[in-house]
Amino acid sequence: MPLTSLAPELLRQILNHVSTKDQGNTALVCRAWLAPSREAYWSSITLCLEGYAPEKLVDCLKSGNTSIPRHVDGIVIDEAEEVEDRDEEETREWQEGVAAIMAHFQTVSFMNVRYLDLTKFAPALQDQILRPGMVTATLVAGHIRAARPSMLLPFLLGNPKLKFLGLGSFQFSTSEAEADDVRKEGDPNVVASSQFSMNQLGHFVVFGQREGTAWSVLMPLLLQQSFIEGLKTLILGSANQDMTCQLITRAAPSLCSLALSMDNAESVFDLGHLKSLRNLSLNIPAYAAYEPVLANMVQTVRSAPAASLEYIFINTGPDMLGQDKQRDSASPLWETLDAHLSRQCPRIKGIVFLQLLDGCLGMFAAMPGAMGGAFDKWKQEVLDYAESKLPACKEKGLLQVSQSSGEWTSRAFANMDVLG
Repeated sequence: MPLTSLAPELLRQILNHVSTKDQGNTALVCRAWLAPSREAYWSSITLCLEGYAPEKLVDCLKSGNTSIPRHVDGIVIDEAEEVEDRDEEETREWQEGVAAIMAHFQTVSFMNVRYLDLTKFAPALQDQILRPGMVTATLVAGHIRAARPSMLLPFLLGNPKLKFLGLGSFQFSTSEAEADDVRKEGDPNVVASSQFSMNQLGHFVVFGQREGTAWSVLMPLLLQQSFIEGLKTLILGSANQDMTCQLITRAAPSLCSLALSMDNAESVFDLGHLKSLRNLSLNIPAYAAYEPVLANMVQTVRSAPAASLEYIFINTGPDMLGQDKQRDSASPLWETLDAHLSRQCPRIKGIVFLQLLDGCLGMFAAMPGAMGGAFDKWKQEVLDYAESKLPACKEKGLLQVSQSSGEWTSRAFANMDVLG
């Protein structure tokens, strides 16, 4: 049987294992291979729109005569400060290019909106950029500026196939009085569809500021949604105490992994009702300079269901090892935590101390002997500290240290795959 007569279904399976460069070559083999090759190519490519849209792609899409599939694997939009020096013509091309690309691709598996100011787009283009239902797996919305909440909420919450949602910071150009009305009474353009069907959503991350719009406008609406009860993973990089407690309570029936940032005296939580909780990550960046967070951490861990806990992750501040920051009152707290984890948690498998490295240091951490062995030295120092504070856990072989770079919200569970 000639190779060019392979069944389309078999050909698609084969092309999924071919590099994107080779997929470009297979598209030239014969007419029958053209469409499957293009589908495979676009299903594995991520478009990075970092201030400028690719001209050839935009021209092709604007021509109206293209065989480019309507699905792409990923899109990253980043209208960052680095492109503020664009002239008027470049800005117009950027905006029209983004609109053309987003209008063409009906669905995208992964979308990361790092920075986007919709208020600078022409009114006729604004509704074409972020459309409800277009993201089918993962959506990370970093910083987005829009005229009003109703322009974003249907997009953020209107993707029924979404499995992962990350919310950062949002700004609206409505007046302060209008913003107050939104918070108190709800946006009239959103209330009519206040229930969003996102029953496949399993993983939810909030990395915006505690007093930001993600909490003041979006969270009250999220708390009304039935899909919150099906969450498996919840990561809160900043915590509005009251709404966090409400969110944890709503997610309690199915929640398996929880990550909480504890950076003030009020950050203490009762987790006793999370009967399915297996992984607990606590971010205490103010320790050891601000010791009350240690007491809050111990109290929060002890409140969690001891019968189900398997892993504890602890991310501390850079001053944790400083001897001048160690206080006598800390020892009883560490002893209490040591006794609880080693004696009261029968399923515990690991207590992982996170060491998050700044900037580009993380890319060197995995290289043996990098920087004269400095990474190994830092890791050993953290492990020595952990073993001195939790000797009973040390004897049971529970203590680990994980080095990585990036924000805590993306490394809350180290390298463990809790999103499967």
